[in-house]
Amino acid sequence: SGEANDYFKPLVEGDVLSASLPQRCIVALMFVLLLLGFAKVSMLVSALPLPQVFFYSCVAILAGMEFADFGTGVYHFSVDN
Repeated sequence: SGEANDYFKPLVEGDVLSASLPQRCIVALMFVLLLLGFAKVSMLVSALPLPQVFFYSCVAILAGMEFADFGTGVYHFSVDN
């Protein structure tokens, strides 16, 4: 039947689903650092000629997608076998 029972309980007594102030500060700091990194990269990229920027951007995107896909494939292969 479709009823919930004691075997499947997504939450356990005492689980906390809210972030504390230190956790929120860490996440905010990571966003700031990420934005600073994007700003630095955009300043460096703006000095390059447009065709070169387009080419390097495409290579970076394709390499990132390929390695991310390859990495997850290796992980799941190792877990499954």
